Parts: sequence; C-alpha cells; structure tokens
Amino acid sequence: MARVRPMLLAAAVAVLVLTSSTLTHHTATAATQPGAAEATRPTATETHHCGTDTIQVPDRGAYFDFADACANHDVCYATGGSEFDRYLCDRAFLSDMTASCNAMWPVSSIWDTAQLRSRRLCYGVAYTYYLGVRLGGSAYFNYIPI
Repeated sequence: MARVRPMLLAAAVAVLVLTSSTLTHHTATAATQPGAAEATRPTATETHHCGTDTIQVPDRGAYFDFADACANHDVCYATGGSEFDRYLCDRAFLSDMTASCNAMWPVSSIWDTAQLRSRRLCYGVAYTYYLGVRLGGSAYFNYIPI
C-alpha cells in the first residue's frame, strides 16, 4: 500500500506535465449570490467548468476535452443533496469524462496502439480529476439539510 501513493502522485504529476502545454480554461459566470458562504458554490446559472473562482483547472488539453463533463458536474453540485448525492455527482463526472475519452480516441482494434496510448492518457487525466473532486469537492457541494 505504501508504494501506491507515490505511484499515484507520480502519475498525477506526469498527466499535468503532459497536458500543461496546450491547456485552456473557460469560465462563464452569472450574478453572484449574496452571502460569503453561498458565493463559493456554483449556482444553476454559474459554472466554473473544471475549476473554481480561485482554482483554475483546465477543461481541455492535448489528450482530453472535459468541458461538458465539468459543466454537468457544476450543475449537479449546485443541485446538491446528501453526501451520497455528491458521490453520485462525482461518479457521473467520471463516467462523462471516460465517455469523452472514448469519443475523442476511438479504437478500432487492439493493434491501434497510438489511439490506445492517447485514450489511456485521457483516462489518466479523468481519474486525476475524479480524485480531485472526491478529495476536495465537499466544500463546493450544496448540502441540503434533511
């Protein structure tokens, strides 16, 4: 288990290095909600795509395009609910990202090594983003009291 964490960290760093040369970030904002606590959470009309007000995370790179997945994830987080609902939002986010990888890098056979390599790189970014929202996304989720 001790070897898994350094390998995961190395993979995350490698993915960020690979994608850093062609990154773009798109931010669309609407009117902010009154109150400091509410301003950190996106509303249904506000999206930060793959980041937040203060943390810029690219939604497109050389091997991935997660703009739609991130926008859908923002809407899901704004809708809110319980901790289980947050888990479902994050799983849907991962599913949307891997579907984007599959669409961006179609593979016709197991011998299509260039496409497979590119798809694996895309999956690496997707899993890195998924881990990011699982570990740090709770502050941005709209928890609704029961």
